[in-house]
Amino acid sequence: MSIAGNSPGPGGDARVVWPIAAGALAVRIAAAVNVAVITTDGVTFVEIAKLFASGSASEALAYKYHPLFPFLMAAPARILGGFETCGIAAAVLFSALATVPVFNLGRRMYGQGPAAAAALLYACLPSFVGYGSEVLSEGVFLFFILHSLNLLHLGCTAGKPAASAMAGACAAMAYLARPEAAGLAAAGLLACGALSARGAGLRPLAHFGLFLVFLLLVSSPYLVHIRIESGIWALTKKKAVGHLLNPADSGSAGAASKILSDSAEVLSTFFHAGSWAIGVFAALGIALPEGRRDRIRTDLFLAAPVAAWFAMDFILLMSHGYLSRRHMLPAAAFAAPLAGLGLWNSA
Repeated sequence: MSIAGNSPGPGGDARVVWPIAAGALAVRIAAAVNVAVITTDGVTFVEIAKLFASGSASEALAYKYHPLFPFLMAAPARILGGFETCGIAAAVLFSALATVPVFNLGRRMYGQGPAAAAALLYACLPSFVGYGSEVLSEGVFLFFILHSLNLLHLGCTAGKPAASAMAGACAAMAYLARPEAAGLAAAGLLACGALSARGAGLRPLAHFGLFLVFLLLVSSPYLVHIRIESGIWALTKKKAVGHLLNPADSGSAGAASKILSDSAEVLSTFFHAGSWAIGVFAALGIALPEGRRDRIRTDLFLAAPVAAWFAMDFILLMSHGYLSRRHMLPAAAFAAPLAGLGLWNSA
């Protein structure tokens, strides 16, 4: 199928994206019904939510877990009748609605057809469904992180400062759900730098500056809380970032071998996080010759945050010896529009 010829218009887009979002919601509800065991993290989120609900915010904030997800669990607890139920409801709803920024970003980059394919991939792939149907923060985290990338692209390409400011606010909300969202600062800089390097001038970097201001502004209350409690400026109460940069010394020969093996594991985890389809169809999208010259800037905007996440997860694996599919979900989600292009044009 051709990239060109996709029907434009917000009305047509709404008739495509909202049925996909509704389908994503139905799939996640069905998956949630079959979840038999709550994870250890889920138990902790329930404990924190109970503290928020009882008015013990200071005790809730004493946990090392970032507070947004348990706070969202606490708000409707009296209506829905249980904290675990509220956690599942928040995860399912936000995870399903994340199909909207995936579609909007893909629509602006490649057209309606590839955008619909990208949204369907996100709606149906097992990792996105699984982590979006348990008492885990991934659904909320991905909702805000994808909105952030979509709005930053809109701000840079359409010259809309309000969109870039909202992108920063969404990045801050993602950070309040999971600490690794702070990596959006590096990802956003690389993405905007890619646009500038491909002839867009300094405007994308100015939009990144606005993005960064609002990211810091909205995050600042929690950052100040960590400073007051710990006595140091830090992004999280979890293991310091500095520890991630000092992997155990295994000698120069051993280090080279570890770098190669860890690089292979990061790539393998990425393919598992995206149920392999994201990687395969993204490669097909990159290889697509049609519109190659005009698409380089667009492809680089997606490749930059994917590369930033690969680098962060590589450092995590080098230092901790552990990397799960949860850590690679953002990279797979960022690549979804390009995978949608590959899927649409191979159909």
